[in-house]
Amino acid sequence: MILQDMRRHDEALASFDAALALQPINADALNNRGSVLHALGRADEALASYDRALALQSNDAQVLYNRAMRSGNWNVSTRRSRATTGACPAA
Repeated sequence: MILQDMRRHDEALASFDAALALQPINADALNNRGSVLHALGRADEALASYDRALALQSNDAQVLYNRAMRSGNWNVSTRRSRATTGACPAA
């Protein structure tokens, strides 16, 4: 996340890819990877990364929020998040 915060997106992506090579079912790494891909303008890959994270943790409010914000499908994902977590996801 530090590399991402520093806008060193290519390096951040490489870090998340390395983490996923070691632990391919890491939903947090997939979520963060999606955010980096979005920052790099690779929207389709970002959505695919969020979808993989949701396949592992379908109730993860942060992933639901990130995917909704990137896909323009805010209302559907927000309702789903509230139904599964009882709260509105935070940014």
